[in-house]
Amino acid sequence: MSNNESFFIKMENYVKEENFYEKVESKKRHPARGDIVIPYDTASGKLSDMLGVIVITNDCDIINGNAKYLIFLPIYKAKKYFSNSLNKEERKKWYRIITLNHKNLFFLPPHSEIDDDFGGVINFQDIRTQDIEYFNELNPEPKIKLKSPYIDRLCLKVAYLFNRVPINHPNNEEIQKWLEDKV
Repeated sequence: MSNNESFFIKMENYVKEENFYEKVESKKRHPARGDIVIPYDTASGKLSDMLGVIVITNDCDIINGNAKYLIFLPIYKAKKYFSNSLNKEERKKWYRIITLNHKNLFFLPPHSEIDDDFGGVINFQDIRTQDIEYFNELNPEPKIKLKSPYIDRLCLKVAYLFNRVPINHPNNEEIQKWLEDKV
């Protein structure tokens, strides 16, 4: 075995439930970071294209009462993004999604709560919030939780979005001219 091969895991081992998920054993008053809530309800009823949601609010903010609003991301069936005959570009896209390196989609492996066959997908740019108390009234207790380091990776990707706040700047020529005038 070469050095490079030691970093790789067989696909069937990678997507095992126990690698990504853990059961939520205790009843909690508030969901915690990584909790997967299925089904997700809104005041107007269940949303048809969403399986559920995953909570990304920091546990310390929830526990210490610093979070009035819960931050979460929708989970969709991966089949929504998957066609039976993948062309080369679609295979590239799925490679990026499964390796957790896609620019805005995050892969959740198969699980009986999500999808036994192909798993789920999170669009981590689709951030949503809801009052914690209201969220708890509408939704069931979570049964599963995304384990670390996967929840950490997902939250890091979301945090990266907030680090990329666009700021208006003058164009480069105007900056150069302004600097030359000052010197």
